[in-house]
Amino acid sequence: NPPRDVVPKMRVTARDPRGGFVGTGRVTGEGTFEITGLSGTRIFRAATVPPGWALKSVTLNGQDVTDDPTPVRLGTETSGLELTFTDQLATLSGTVQLPKGAPASEYVVVLFSSDPTKWGPYSRYIAVAHPDNTGRFNFKGLLPASYMAVALEWIEEGQETDPQFLEQINRHATSVALRGGENKTIDLGHVARDLNLPADKVQRTVELLDEGNTVPFITRYRKDQTGGLDEEQIRLIQA
Repeated sequence: NPPRDVVPKMRVTARDPRGGFVGTGRVTGEGTFEITGLSGTRIFRAATVPPGWALKSVTLNGQDVTDDPTPVRLGTETSGLELTFTDQLATLSGTVQLPKGAPASEYVVVLFSSDPTKWGPYSRYIAVAHPDNTGRFNFKGLLPASYMAVALEWIEEGQETDPQFLEQINRHATSVALRGGENKTIDLGHVARDLNLPADKVQRTVELLDEGNTVPFITRYRKDQTGGLDEEQIRLIQA
């Protein structure tokens, strides 16, 4: 677990499984904490965790409740909650590019667990990164697991934790397995290569979309510019 001198700076938080903060308790130098006034079902997480460390598990009297809402009754005392941390974390980096090698600095990279049971608002296996002006992205402090990675032009705030959204983008994502302490690099590649489509047609389709044209309009009236790409192919490029 984290060094003793940083433990008092940490906090344990109680969260509503549907989203929202409901309580917090400061960790003492002995590693104990207390959160008062709780009721309902709660998920427990840690805040102000020192760099290089991450929450590994939450157990209640020996039972793993890391990702399971824990029922708490108002006016009763719940003891035996234990948070364990690890410094065996992974780093993942890579580059995203559009056809013809143009860097995708305006894109967002979504990284999420390949296990759908680990999708949700407080998942420790979901992260987003924004590529720099060279198209390079970097994720640090990742828990060892099997992940999926995909580059998207835009997502709504918080959309990366929506299980339905992750299900939609899962089939377009690249799989990557990370071990503790591993530094791995992946190439999310070119949109044209990933979709096995002509690069020049993909580039022109991207330009048409950027100009505000709708997918049905491009499909019907810009076939000469896209090489006859159908609506599903254009939506894949748009994703």
